[in-house]
Amino acid sequence: MALMKEKKPSDKSEGSALSSPITQTAGASGSMNGNNVNIRAREICRRGNFEKSYVELRQLGLLDKEVAVTEKLFKEELGKLYPLSRKDLEMLSVIRLFDSKTFYHSVETYATAKKKIARPLESGSTFLDMLKNEGVSPEQFWRACLFHDIGKVVIPKFLLNSNYTDENWAQAFIQLSKRKAFSLMKKYAINIAPALLDDPETLMEHMIRNRIRGARFVPIKTLFSKKQIKLLESRGFSSNMSLIDIMQKHEKESEKILDFMGYPVEAKIAGSHHNYEIANKNIKKRTCTCSIADKNLASDIIHLADIQEALRSNRPYLAQRPVLKTLAFMVDDARRGLVNCFVAYLWIKDDMQKIDSGYLDLVLHHSEDDPEHGHLKDRKIELNTIQEFLAETEKWLKTPH
Repeated sequence: MALMKEKKPSDKSEGSALSSPITQTAGASGSMNGNNVNIRAREICRRGNFEKSYVELRQLGLLDKEVAVTEKLFKEELGKLYPLSRKDLEMLSVIRLFDSKTFYHSVETYATAKKKIARPLESGSTFLDMLKNEGVSPEQFWRACLFHDIGKVVIPKFLLNSNYTDENWAQAFIQLSKRKAFSLMKKYAINIAPALLDDPETLMEHMIRNRIRGARFVPIKTLFSKKQIKLLESRGFSSNMSLIDIMQKHEKESEKILDFMGYPVEAKIAGSHHNYEIANKNIKKRTCTCSIADKNLASDIIHLADIQEALRSNRPYLAQRPVLKTLAFMVDDARRGLVNCFVAYLWIKDDMQKIDSGYLDLVLHHSEDDPEHGHLKDRKIELNTIQEFLAETEKWLKTPH
């Protein structure tokens, strides 16, 4: 769903695109003209600390102006959300000032979740029914969904908007010494046959085809400049961390921010939407939680909506994916314990019913002479992964527990 595609400005042109409305809303700013208000507010929101940014914007009288800008520029989009409180608008404004792409991703993830949770599932009930049974109100869920990524304000923009792809990270891994490669494989439980380290071309193909993302385990210092690493270290991040290690920090930061803003229930939901803390403990066990009675449904739905929106958008460090690859990523996360496999099963099975059966048949039975053989071969691997997962989960559901 391209909810706001027509209005979406690029990061490069964002300042000029927003300067006119800001000038109009900040005309009585005294010594600062409208454009300076925008620059000052934006700089404040990019220092890596939401609480300090929020307080400073209020003290300087900038927050009211920026909320007015958000309401004016995105009136149509905001009208599609749940009834926003004043604090919600303030938080959205901080996100917008910090990073336009994070702003759009937040709203699009909300749209993805909203479209999904009202759909009747296999049992005839909906995710919305299940949320109510769990004691989570619709407003609490929507707010947690909309602000699931607000904690990204602690992460420098050069990381969020870097252009390095899975292929770049795989190449970086290939160039590491064998000793370092083996160390990382052990630390992160990466399933790569040692012999592949002597065959770079085959190793690259293996990593891409099996969704082994170097961004999850290759040290950040291998691809970024000394200046960028210095900025990271000033924010408390180690140069030996991976990109995903650093990105994971946003989850608990989102929880901290929502709690600070007076939303404790939403904080707990957003604070476990990736379930990193538990998943990292279970990474070597390959633990997959599959329980109908699991009490993390709201977070799991946000997790899956987040994956679906991110993988179909043009996120720099995670390029757009075919639908089967997106669903295969969901399977991977379920098997790693990042999301309850029963919830993933319901979501994936619903999505599979929307895919044309003729296309699935082509994926499974195409010939090597097909001009799209390479593409279809990869899709077949993903489809097999999905079908195996669905069959395993269905078997579990039919087994008495």
